[in-house]
Amino acid sequence: MEAGEQQTVETMIKCISVASANDACVAMAEHIWGSEEAFVEKMEAEIQNHSTMRFYLATNDYSTKQLMKDKFGDRIITSDSKAVRNTQVGIIEAWIELLALSHTQKILGSYYSSFSEMAARIGGIELNVVWNE
Repeated sequence: MEAGEQQTVETMIKCISVASANDACVAMAEHIWGSEEAFVEKMEAEIQNHSTMRFYLATNDYSTKQLMKDKFGDRIITSDSKAVRNTQVGIIEAWIELLALSHTQKILGSYYSSFSEMAARIGGIELNVVWNE
C-alpha cells in the first residue's frame, strides 16, 4: 500500500486473507485498534492526570520515535540505537528494551504487540491496549 492510499474494508480483508498482505494487516489493525494519533491522545490524557508523567518508548520504528520526541520532548525516554532485530546486537538491544519496559508502572500497548504483552507479564504490570475511538 502507498502512504495515504484508501481501500474498502472488504478489499483489505481480501488482501489479508488471500495474500497475507502485511501492509493491509497493519492498516486494518491501526484502523480498528490503535494508531499513532490514538497513542498521542492516550499519552496526553496520562499527562493531564499526572503532570510529571514520562514515557519509555520501545519501538523499532524510527519515525515513531521522532514523532513522539517532537511532540513530548524530554517526557520520552527511548533507546537511540538502531532497532535492527536480525543481528545478535539487535536482539540484545531488544532484550534490554523489553526489560526496561517491564520496569515501568504501566504499559500503553497496541493489540498486535507481543513485546508489550511480554514486558507486562515479566514486570507484573498493567497493560493498557490503545484503541481508536
